[in-house]
Amino acid sequence: ALSRSPVQLSMHSVEVEGYGAFTDAVVYPLKERGVCAVVGDNRDDGCSDSNGAGKTTLVMAAMWALTGNSDLRIEGGAGKTLTKTDVVNDYAKTARVRLEGAANGVPFWVERRVSRTKLLGLRYGVGDEERTLADSRLTQAAMDADLGASVAARISFHGQHTVGQLLDANDGALKAALGELVDADTWREAKDLSRKRVAAARKRATALGADASARADYVRRIEQRLHSATAASNDWTA
Repeated sequence: ALSRSPVQLSMHSVEVEGYGAFTDAVVYPLKERGVCAVVGDNRDDGCSDSNGAGKTTLVMAAMWALTGNSDLRIEGGAGKTLTKTDVVNDYAKTARVRLEGAANGVPFWVERRVSRTKLLGLRYGVGDEERTLADSRLTQAAMDADLGASVAARISFHGQHTVGQLLDANDGALKAALGELVDADTWREAKDLSRKRVAAARKRATALGADASARADYVRRIEQRLHSATAASNDWTA
């Protein structure tokens, strides 16, 4: 179920280590940066369509910290997200991302760490309180409730293939994606309300059409009477 409490989320910094193209720990400030263009150059491979410098990986680091998922990548004509093996740097044993920010004005932090085969740690805190639970699935659910993590991933992070995939999606896939943002009951209520409004509009249109037809008939009768009266007047004056 989706949390009904609105969450205003702002991101202040992201730290990556052993993640993607980043071997050593590095912190990137995010707070009040405005619109940024991320550029990069892979000096080891100048021929690849994607130069592998880590631009997309860095941009999606906050999403990975919040959800454990990356944006959609297209490989061999099929879409896939990064696996744990893909995330860990070739020269590192583990990958770690720490995100800091504020939720409804209260500071928060999230830290996710994986090896090539499994999740090693998922921790988070809000204010001065660490809210990590015993099980990572419970911790993720708590993050979704406290930080709106899953919703933020849907509305804030769009890679180069994600938007295209959504535009090409069929009705079922589109409804499933929207269903992650809005409760199914809300969609059903909106559907029922739209049907009622369409039915009422059609009923009114039918009534107005009938009224317009009746008025047109009345005008024709009046014109006929006027024509007859004019003819009779001409005959009398003659």
